[in-house]
Amino acid sequence: MKTIIATTVLATAAALTSFAHAGVSVKLDKADLATAEGRVEVYERLEAAALNYCATEARQSGSLASTASCRRDVMDEMIESLDDDRMAALHDDYADYRFAGR
Repeated sequence: MKTIIATTVLATAAALTSFAHAGVSVKLDKADLATAEGRVEVYERLEAAALNYCATEARQSGSLASTASCRRDVMDEMIESLDDDRMAALHDDYADYRFAGR
């Protein structure tokens, strides 16, 4: 499996964060992280992008078994790139639930 690298680019004027990782690209407004609802929405957008990327990779490689592992890795790196303790805590909570047994 490819080494997964998530890059965060900050556009200071608009306070936007963009994740670029091979086929994963997500733009968000840092203001969305100010509320619990906003953080959940951001998390779900990141998760959808990670799932889409990993499912495509799995189809191309013919190995669906690696999808969950890929998804965990991509999410871990995107959340780490945010450098936001609240998102890290949310990720810990969601990861325990969503990735269990997959």
